[in-house]
Amino acid sequence: MRAAIFAACVQPVKNVWQRYQTVLSEKPVATQITTSATLWLLGDVAAQRIEHPSHSDADSPKDEQGSASQSAGHQLDIRRSIFATTFGGLFIGPFGHFWYQHLDRVVSARMIPGSAKFIAAKVAADSFIYGPFMLLAFFVGSSLKDGVADSWERISTKLRLDFASAFVAECTIWPPVQVANFAFVPVRHQLLLVNSLAVMDVTFLSWVLHPPGGHGDKQWTQRISDKIQQRWSQ
Repeated sequence: MRAAIFAACVQPVKNVWQRYQTVLSEKPVATQITTSATLWLLGDVAAQRIEHPSHSDADSPKDEQGSASQSAGHQLDIRRSIFATTFGGLFIGPFGHFWYQHLDRVVSARMIPGSAKFIAAKVAADSFIYGPFMLLAFFVGSSLKDGVADSWERISTKLRLDFASAFVAECTIWPPVQVANFAFVPVRHQLLLVNSLAVMDVTFLSWVLHPPGGHGDKQWTQRISDKIQQRWSQ
């Protein structure tokens, strides 16, 4: 009985996965664009929910009539979400697809596929070529979405404050993930794994570039430190 119930629950997932495999084989770039755009949108929405958590009516401030204040709610920043979706779809999707395909061909021609050197070379290239390029593009694109005027000043400020520390943080997270990715996941599914885990990464990057409370003049590490100090002082 339990086996039948489990099979009934798993079968829809298997059907979706098989359909995804078929579409990926027929239209690989379009499929990567669609999945990347969707997952980056989810990441940005998650970041906005974390920055502005919803409150229950009981916790919301009340006005004189006892009704919950409308300020307790938070509307989604549509422009920001459109940027995340566009960046994921038009940059990460196609560029990531060709990056992982080309990276595998180049390294396979020089090293034994699956060997420790093979995996280490791919992780190094991904960390120090693709990683900083993607991060730089995200910083620049996020600044340009707010308008061309004074864009260079915004870009240079964000790069000076947060690029180096954000890159270090990325390097503590992604290399272990990519070791498993390059060792066990087929090349055509490697971007899907990265994008699936990137939901958390997009949440982090969106928080870095869109600090709550108007603290854009502070490094994200300093904002975390201030938050911890506030908690301890309460």
